[in-house]
Amino acid sequence: MSERKFAQGLIRPGSAALMRETVSQAVRESEVMTKPKQVEPLDYETFVLKNRNVLEGDSDRDMLVFPNDDIQLKKMPRRFRTTKSTVPPSDNVSGLFVRECLKSYSSNWSVLHWKYEPYSGSYAQLPRSDIPEELIPQVYEVDIEHDAKEDESALKRTMSRTVTKAGYLYLTPDRQQESGRINISVKSMKKRFFYLKQQVDTSYVLEYHKDDKKLEAKGIIYLDSLVDVVKNPKRGKFAFELRMQERALTLSADSEQDADSWMTILRRVLEVERRVSTAVSYSSFEENIPSAGRSESLHESLRQSRNPELQKYACETERSIREARQEGRQRLYKLYRHEMQKNERLEDEEEPKVDFYGERFGMRLLIKCEDLTFRLLVSLPHGDKHTVCQVEPYFTTLALYDIREECKISEDFHFDINDPRVRDMIPKDIQMAPEMLNANGKMDRSQPDIGSLDEEWLQFRNQALFSVMRPHPEIYLVVRIEKVLHGSLTQSMEPYVNKNNDTRLGLKVHRQMSGVCQRLGHYRMPLAWAARPLLKPFTQEIDTYSEFTTIYRQDQATLTDADLIKYLGYLKQKRVDKLSKLQSIPGSIQLTIEPLTPNLPNCLTPSLVPVRPFPEPPTNPVTYEVQEFLPESTSSYPYTSYMNNLYVYPLHLKYDTQKSFTKARNIACVIEFRDSDSPDATPLKCIYGRPGMPAFVRTASAAVLHHCTAPPMYEEVKVALPLQLHERHHILFRFYHVSCESPKASIKKRENVETAVGYAWIPIVKNGVVTVDEQNIFVAQDLPPGYLTSDPQGFGKGYAGPIIKWIDNTKALLRVYLRLVSTVYTKDVHLQKFFAHCEKMDPAAEAIDNSETCNVLKKADLKTLVDRAVNTGEFQRQLANCVKVLHAVEIGTFTKFLLPVLNQLFRLLAMDVNEDVAQNVIRLLIHVVHGIHATGKADILHAYVKYVFITTTGSITGKTIHEELARNLTVALRPANADLILINNLLGHSAFFFDIIIKSMAQHLMGSDRMKLPRTERFPTDFQFRVQTLVQAIVQHIISKYKENGTETHSANVGLANFIKRCFTFMDRNFVLKLVNLYMEKFSPGGSKVLYEYKFEFLRIVCAYEHYVALNLPMVRPNAIRNIKADTEAVDSEKEFYHEFTLSDDFRKHHFLSGLLLVELKYAMREYRDTRKLAIGVLRNQLAKHAFDDRYASRRQQSKVVSLYLPFLGIVLENVNRLILQQPPQMTSSHSSAIFANGDVSSVVDLSHISMPSTPQRGSMVLDPMNRSSTLPNLGKEQVLLSHVGAGSLSNMTNASSLSNVSDRSSASSTSTLQEKDVGEMGDSLKNQINHQRSPSGVQLSQVIRYDKLNRDEVRDLLICFLYILENISAELLLGWWQNCTETELLNFFKLLELCLENFRYPGKKSLFMRQAFVENNPQQRALTLPSRKGPPGGPIRAISTYTERTTVLTSISEDVDSHTALLMANVSSEVGLIILDTVTLFTSNFKAQLQLNNGDNTLMYRLYDIHLHYLQTGQSETLTRHVFATFRCFINSYPEALFEGSAQLCGSLIYEVLRSCNSKLQNSRADACALLYLLMRSNFEYTGRKNFTRVHLQTIISVSQLLGEEVPLNNARFQESLSNINNYANHDKAQQLTPFPGEVKDLTKRIRTVLMATAQMKEHESDPEMLVDLQYSLANSYASTPELRRTWLENMARIHCKNGNLSEAAQCYVHVAALVAEYLKRKEIFLDGCSAFRSISPNIELDESNMKEDAGMDDIQYTEDTLLEKLEMCAYGLDQAERWEMMGQVYRLIIPLYEKQRNFQALADAYQRLHVAYSKVVDVMRRGMRLLGTYFKVVFYGQYFELDDGKEFIYKEPKVTSLSEISERLRNLYSEKYGQDTVKLIQDSNDVST
Repeated sequence: MSERKFAQGLIRPGSAALMRETVSQAVRESEVMTKPKQVEPLDYETFVLKNRNVLEGDSDRDMLVFPNDDIQLKKMPRRFRTTKSTVPPSDNVSGLFVRECLKSYSSNWSVLHWKYEPYSGSYAQLPRSDIPEELIPQVYEVDIEHDAKEDESALKRTMSRTVTKAGYLYLTPDRQQESGRINISVKSMKKRFFYLKQQVDTSYVLEYHKDDKKLEAKGIIYLDSLVDVVKNPKRGKFAFELRMQERALTLSADSEQDADSWMTILRRVLEVERRVSTAVSYSSFEENIPSAGRSESLHESLRQSRNPELQKYACETERSIREARQEGRQRLYKLYRHEMQKNERLEDEEEPKVDFYGERFGMRLLIKCEDLTFRLLVSLPHGDKHTVCQVEPYFTTLALYDIREECKISEDFHFDINDPRVRDMIPKDIQMAPEMLNANGKMDRSQPDIGSLDEEWLQFRNQALFSVMRPHPEIYLVVRIEKVLHGSLTQSMEPYVNKNNDTRLGLKVHRQMSGVCQRLGHYRMPLAWAARPLLKPFTQEIDTYSEFTTIYRQDQATLTDADLIKYLGYLKQKRVDKLSKLQSIPGSIQLTIEPLTPNLPNCLTPSLVPVRPFPEPPTNPVTYEVQEFLPESTSSYPYTSYMNNLYVYPLHLKYDTQKSFTKARNIACVIEFRDSDSPDATPLKCIYGRPGMPAFVRTASAAVLHHCTAPPMYEEVKVALPLQLHERHHILFRFYHVSCESPKASIKKRENVETAVGYAWIPIVKNGVVTVDEQNIFVAQDLPPGYLTSDPQGFGKGYAGPIIKWIDNTKALLRVYLRLVSTVYTKDVHLQKFFAHCEKMDPAAEAIDNSETCNVLKKADLKTLVDRAVNTGEFQRQLANCVKVLHAVEIGTFTKFLLPVLNQLFRLLAMDVNEDVAQNVIRLLIHVVHGIHATGKADILHAYVKYVFITTTGSITGKTIHEELARNLTVALRPANADLILINNLLGHSAFFFDIIIKSMAQHLMGSDRMKLPRTERFPTDFQFRVQTLVQAIVQHIISKYKENGTETHSANVGLANFIKRCFTFMDRNFVLKLVNLYMEKFSPGGSKVLYEYKFEFLRIVCAYEHYVALNLPMVRPNAIRNIKADTEAVDSEKEFYHEFTLSDDFRKHHFLSGLLLVELKYAMREYRDTRKLAIGVLRNQLAKHAFDDRYASRRQQSKVVSLYLPFLGIVLENVNRLILQQPPQMTSSHSSAIFANGDVSSVVDLSHISMPSTPQRGSMVLDPMNRSSTLPNLGKEQVLLSHVGAGSLSNMTNASSLSNVSDRSSASSTSTLQEKDVGEMGDSLKNQINHQRSPSGVQLSQVIRYDKLNRDEVRDLLICFLYILENISAELLLGWWQNCTETELLNFFKLLELCLENFRYPGKKSLFMRQAFVENNPQQRALTLPSRKGPPGGPIRAISTYTERTTVLTSISEDVDSHTALLMANVSSEVGLIILDTVTLFTSNFKAQLQLNNGDNTLMYRLYDIHLHYLQTGQSETLTRHVFATFRCFINSYPEALFEGSAQLCGSLIYEVLRSCNSKLQNSRADACALLYLLMRSNFEYTGRKNFTRVHLQTIISVSQLLGEEVPLNNARFQESLSNINNYANHDKAQQLTPFPGEVKDLTKRIRTVLMATAQMKEHESDPEMLVDLQYSLANSYASTPELRRTWLENMARIHCKNGNLSEAAQCYVHVAALVAEYLKRKEIFLDGCSAFRSISPNIELDESNMKEDAGMDDIQYTEDTLLEKLEMCAYGLDQAERWEMMGQVYRLIIPLYEKQRNFQALADAYQRLHVAYSKVVDVMRRGMRLLGTYFKVVFYGQYFELDDGKEFIYKEPKVTSLSEISERLRNLYSEKYGQDTVKLIQDSNDVST
């Protein structure tokens, strides 16, 4: 039915994926896909030869020169599990197949020993690489959890030392203090528990808590500013007043006594403070104040101090600090290994261990036959007494049957558990009668050798060792029981089943059987059988139950194995209806079944060879190993030992219709093995004997059935075949009628027990093949001489055999089954025929020594050579046919005879055969290898290559196997070959043939001493050509067939890579490197992902070569490192730099493999994520291998290794902007304006593109101007670089790059702005500038560059490679690289360092647990980045000091975090920090001139300073922090100009972070921070000529204000202790006692404490945004005379307003900030209008900002017109977000003149555009009336709890549309939490409220 028309247009299932693929391909094709330039490798052999002396003389010679002992050819002796070799002598053995089999079982192993092979795999396979790095315990503040009990005990200890007095007092609220109200009730005062404590610097504080049990202080009163303590009865009966310098504080006690006590102690404190403050008077040392010129270095000044801490710092030098950092260092890759293995699939799967060939066994069970007991017993004398025993001897057999496969799976184990008295009932002469009858009196050489084994010890055995290769519950253990022949089965069974328990019956039967045994003792009849499962049905455990409970009578009609298996099925199915027909015999069989114990002594193989251990004489009973019969379908393994047994099973004799012997009823079948049909021939003594008989006998007989003319038989006769079989070897069957009746006549008749009734025979060998399987044969009446030549159907012309009478008209009456278990003979005709043909080629070839080939040929019989040459064509054709038909041989047969077959096939290649034969041999080899792989036995092929294969050279042609393989494999891969299956199989198993080629090459070189020759002379040129052609053919098939035959091409790719890797050891290395180039040039960029996988897997394997480092020549030219001080020979230096530090042609030529790897990585970075990850993973693992390689453990060696990867620095710099991780989307709208995540508006280029939500919600952040993340100055927009080229809008740029926590502003000074430009639209000049700018990687970029971000794993892997290079690179190399870098490259380099710190930051145990839980619950989020750091707006993320204060305590999270993983990450983070610290200190020590440019006011200094600050901004370990502070101390001493003369931003940022560290929970970090802050003060004081430290003083106050504004809790004991320590340093610094320095330090700490007291209320009102803003407004007004402090608090207010959604108020704060800057510029005569220019915006601005006063800190403020412009832009943006569009015009009236002054026309155009948009919005909202700026509510407070607000009305403004219920609920919750749920009542009606 045709498709309907509308359905034809529907998209089919799967079309979406097809469309995506099509679009992706189109995008790829549209890009400029440049292919890496191919560079020919250096002529390695010539280079090594010319520079031999240099290489040999190098201190690291082992890294540069290939070792001489790389490979050895070893002969490993075979180890047999038997005490002697099972292989018999083969001197006179004819038949090539048998000789090859014996040779393969006896020859020693030939092994190529690769000495350095452990170094040729991945990093995980290196020796000792798995030894874990000892982890150092790291202490991080983020992991510190306060235990209340520990804090309480610590507080008590502190109290006992520092607390002077404690008790309850009433505290008057601050607002009531300020109002001056007198009528203060006690209820309105707050009862608090006060501690009077003395600080370290001897000052006192009053610390008050909610009660005496609360540990957290509610506030602190600093008494160093106390002026007086007086009573104040106006405030209360027991009130007193603490008069401070700036305010007064009222306290009240419960009693007069308490008030007097407090006042007394406080007055004493006041006296102490006064004495301390007046101890050093300025008048006493004014004359000693040094002049301004008398300044000295920090270290010189500290040496004069007597403080031990300060003197310790005075001894610090850059060298001592660097050496201290090297103590206890760890290897980075050792720490990172855990993450590498967790995030990757194991690329280099460890190759399976290839073991020697050996015999394989399945489940092995030891079965001991203990007892057989019937109810019919007899009491016989035993010594002095009678004991009960059996009535007659029993012949028992044990075997295993598999009812699932319906077959017997083991040979019969005959055991004897008869009582010796019963066993003696059969006379020895009767038992051995057949042996004595056939003995000829001569020494029988046919008996197999049993060595020194004792025949008597072997005769009676009762324990056996069974093996089950495929165990399952349907395997049964079957016991057959036979007895001496005596009448019919029914008659014999009657006494056993008789229920009459008469003891006389047993005696009667015993006496009767004694007579029978005397006459028929060597004939047997079946009696019974029993069976039980071997394993338990469900668990498949060994069923150790020892008893057979049911014994069934043997039925004459069901004797065969088929009948037995049928009844075993009934047993399994529990078919009672079927089993009830079987008659059971009362009795039991006792067996012991147990698993095999190791080293079982005195055990024999199935061929009676002793197995180790075998003590002699034997100390244990003999144990037989029972041969297991595996079904043909079962996979087999190669034979490894000699075994040659034949099992004969006569199944059925059909004598019921014959007329020749009418009395033939009780028929006995006697089996013999003969080697001749002559009259005097006797049977060979090679049949394994039963218990009680010799080890080998001449005859064996089957059980006899009474009166049965067509007897079924189940006998198993085991024959040890001779090693050399011929056509006359045969099995002879004799049939006798046995007379069972006891004769009553004369003695003559008594002797006629046996009557011959027929003969039959089976030749063993027919047409060279052993006869096996089931056969039907004829039976003759007599046995004439020469009977083997007769043929029942051969009468006629030419018949020369004897005349034989056949029974029953020449019918096949006997059915026989033969089972061959031989490792030297095969039943396969084709295999035998092939070896026979091969034997004809050169019978004497085996005796020819390859080394004397030429001499032998000269002496050969010329006539023989001529005859062979005449018949060569026909013979070759026959040989080719023989090879072809071998495809019909079963793979199982090939597997069993794998060793001789493969040896012969490979030997045939080297013989004088034509191409047809050779190609057929190759096809057969591929067929065999593929078939073995298909059965899952690839390990046996690996073992063959490793241990067995030995190369040969043609005796006539001189051909070698590796040459012929290379030639013929190439022919097989030709396109003309139409056999695609053959080609695919060859590709899939090419590794096997490559391994054969490699081993053949090695054996050929070593056998002919050609290894000593130069590599260029080892192999002929034509062989190299053949190898090259083979590689080309393989690569071509890989590329063309990867889609259809993915598995085969992947295997071929891996095999080819390993082959090329091994060729480096034997061949010309330049030739092998060209093979690598040949492979790589076949791949094009933009190809399939699969091809990229192949390419990088090839690179990974080749680069894993054990001598990879020497192959890459890690020799750096000395000219590549330029002198730092003297820049001479600039041209040569640039050239050397280009060669050694970039991916130049010269670098790639000298360091071919490493250069190739880096080039592929560089181009892969432009591809998609999967391809990038492949490339990055290969490089990461390669560097990890270098790091773990114990051959290159020293720092000098690692430095040389790293020199091979110097261009990687350039590659990672090119992609630096792609390493900035995208942050995951936030769960709230607080980051809707993430464009300002960096906190710096200088990164914002086009504000008109910013799209903010039109309806701000409470909690949304709009803008934060504060910038503490970077010390970079505010740069103009023309100096800003957008990291996302061609971004259409800033929102796009936000998603691409601006969400990073690392600022991109470092590159601002050296790169032009790229705004709203597509790459394709860039001007020619800009294109030329980009294309001609020297790149550190040395490779030009394509025009289209991918800017998609790398994911977290990619970034971390790239950075770990980068860090490894930095960790090990020599200082000279790194300095040389820095000298040749541009400023942009240096800035990007340091940006990378900052990225490293960020990406390897330790997040803390709780964060790790949360991330783990998140990944487990969200598997799709595994690749997300780390959680974003949340820090103060405008600043970087802080994880130290206040981490836990700003993060909700995760009390509900389980504490069971993987401590090892956390410790590992902690060590990684610490080691990364130390590596970066080493790097930046190296730069700062050697590039002081560049860093001191403009007194440090340069971009390079800012970037380096940012890295230093990053350590303090992120949570680092206590150990690393100690080194960071040491580095800062060195920095202060080296760069005082930058800190105290240049921009104040450097000093301010450092003080900000140091103050945060002063609040750290880590004691040592706090101590180091205090010391550093004090040294900053001291250094500033010394730098100013001991006048003052104004800059540090002002920046400290500003930083404290900013920290408080950011809600960092500084009002605690830790920070107070730090302040006291700083004071203590000043008080005990003897060198400064005669200067004003100690007083200024104390004054600074007082001001800090004043600020802390002033902001103490903020914490109480942090949940009340209106009150909090009110308090901050008061603080801002209090700093009206200090512009920087006022700006700080105004910006804090703006941030709070933004957080609460009050955008209009936030915009007003920015307007005030801009006016403040304008007023400052007016004082500097830069902006003449000052704050009055803002009068039109708001009249309050001029009133508030015109009160600026000039103080000492004014000179330290560096506002410029750019600063004003920046603040004005922030105002415009804030007004826009607040929808105050009408006011934007007033702001732009101030902005536009500044743009015009700068002639920034682009900015002018943007400004007018934004004004146009703003006014258009005004027109729109006026027309629609849809603007809502807020909702206003009137709120009145009633009650004494509201204190001064009682009865007052307030107007609350809420964002946008806020309902009454929303504000009511918010206020209710706010005050309920403050005063209690039951205290607050909400009145919602409009009635008057009675007060």
